[in-house]
Amino acid sequence: MISYRDVLTQFVRFSHETNEKMLFLLIDLCQSEYPLLAAIQNWQPVLTYTLLFEKTPEEYIKEEGPLLLAIDIKNANHLEILEKICEVNFMNNRLLAFNSRYPYGTLEVHLRRAMLVRWKRREGYCDFICRICLIQ
Repeated sequence: MISYRDVLTQFVRFSHETNEKMLFLLIDLCQSEYPLLAAIQNWQPVLTYTLLFEKTPEEYIKEEGPLLLAIDIKNANHLEILEKICEVNFMNNRLLAFNSRYPYGTLEVHLRRAMLVRWKRREGYCDFICRICLIQ
């Protein structure tokens, strides 16, 4: 059976194979039992992250929505928080990891735009990970 440490190893291996220094994470914070946002906010050295519902009509639930996080896989301190993220999100479909050659700011802008969805005559914001879009 696969463990969260196996997932962590795969993330790091994939980043090395693609020659990317950064691993980007989309994390669904909704109903998380572990205070992950507080851990990320207080991590030293400071981590680059964005609550993607900020500056949207869904801002009132920004701490329950998707979070974009950049992890430097060559930084042991970053690998420590990555291990904790893998542990608390293991097998619950709240984590999406990817590499990109785009800079963090470009990804943030693109993902914010991609969140806005239209369905029939309604629109709302998608959280990317576990739920259907929030339709206004």
